[in-house]
Amino acid sequence: SPGSRLVVDASLRAVRAGQTHPATLTKLSERGVFVYNHERLHAKVFVLGPRAYVGSANVSSSSEIRLTEAVVELTEQAFVRQARD
Repeated sequence: SPGSRLVVDASLRAVRAGQTHPATLTKLSERGVFVYNHERLHAKVFVLGPRAYVGSANVSSSSEIRLTEAVVELTEQAFVRQARD
């Protein structure tokens, strides 16, 4: 949702390795999601409105097709605020 934040490894290395899909990041950005790059990041934190998601899921074709990913949804507002910060 607009105003959400995504921190991901969007380095050239990650893109070339297929770990990050730039077109997906562009779509998210166009929808009002703030996308931040942190090179070599593996853990992910997504803050979407009143919820935060912490896990290993990547924005990549490998995650979609081959990998089993794990994500925890947090709804306790104190945790969501910390994740947003």
